[in-house]
Amino acid sequence: MAKKIYKGKDKFGISRWCFDWKDYFTGKRHRKTYAMTEQEAEAKRQKLESLEMCRHTGIPVDINNPNSVSVEYVFNAYLNDYIKLCDAKKRSIKSFNRHKHALDLFYKVFPSKTLINNLLVRVIDGDVYNPMQKFNDYFAHHSHSGINVNLQSIIAVFNWAKRNNIISSTPTAVKEKVEKKKVHILTDQEIQSILQAEVDSEIKDVFMLYLNTGARKIEILKDNFTWDDIDWERKEVTLLRKNNERHTIVVNDMVLNILAKYKDRSHPIPWSVSWINNCIIELRKQSGVYFTCHDIRRSAGALLVRSGVRLAKVSKWMNHKDIKITYDHYYDIIDTERQNIANKLEENCLNMMISNKASKDMIAN
Repeated sequence: MAKKIYKGKDKFGISRWCFDWKDYFTGKRHRKTYAMTEQEAEAKRQKLESLEMCRHTGIPVDINNPNSVSVEYVFNAYLNDYIKLCDAKKRSIKSFNRHKHALDLFYKVFPSKTLINNLLVRVIDGDVYNPMQKFNDYFAHHSHSGINVNLQSIIAVFNWAKRNNIISSTPTAVKEKVEKKKVHILTDQEIQSILQAEVDSEIKDVFMLYLNTGARKIEILKDNFTWDDIDWERKEVTLLRKNNERHTIVVNDMVLNILAKYKDRSHPIPWSVSWINNCIIELRKQSGVYFTCHDIRRSAGALLVRSGVRLAKVSKWMNHKDIKITYDHYYDIIDTERQNIANKLEENCLNMMISNKASKDMIAN
């Protein structure tokens, strides 16, 4: 990997940087000092490092035109880097497979040797032409959401390549318009109906675990959640969240009591995703309430918001990437609470006015 080392300043006060890198053409290591700003030095280091990567993979590159690399090189370099993150437990194999699937679909539309240059937006006879639109057209029979999921992975690859100076410009993918669905949150009455359903007690226990932890479906299953993730004394559980990040939350006695019932098992919930799906189907059937496992998670957050917990704390507890996600999910509840606050303020003011009038009447009498 190319390195840069700060060597102080020259007689003109300009920073000096020593670079250590492997030559793209000969493979020999070089060490040379240049005078430049730190920003220029980092840009040079990244360029040298990307050329090292090109030599390592054996893909020929025109060093004067970074976009002459093929999509095959960019995709392979990305997947090689991503699998290292998986090995370091910083990303999941499931995410790796999702990205790989999207890139395999890309090859159905564009040959692997297609140059990045040929994917960039250009003007032909006065009209703007975007080659990437071919991907959308080829999979027009797929749902818009499905196309967007695959485009998201492809965009991530091109953005990664640009950050690593493998390419200088990114192809422009155009996502399909998808009508935003209203978030489904279970009402208190629906939750009561589900809890009153005549099903096995273990199925109800699973429902309550999801409702009281706000966990995503796979986060409390056997591959991600073990007995070692439970701190009985501190009343905490550690969940394996998105991007393989571990997140500890405080839980209530109900969660601990449910988990304690199954201490003789190898895992708290030693079942698969399909078993959880069957539990949800059974609860729907017996309660007459339609919901998904993720609806339980959203409903957990809604209960906290309605209880007056600050939105920032709810966002952190839910492990949302951005508080805006939390706000978008619970806007209707927040809007209702705002109206309630206004009504309470009006009520308090009226009560004080009435009380003040009564006091004056008493003094007058």
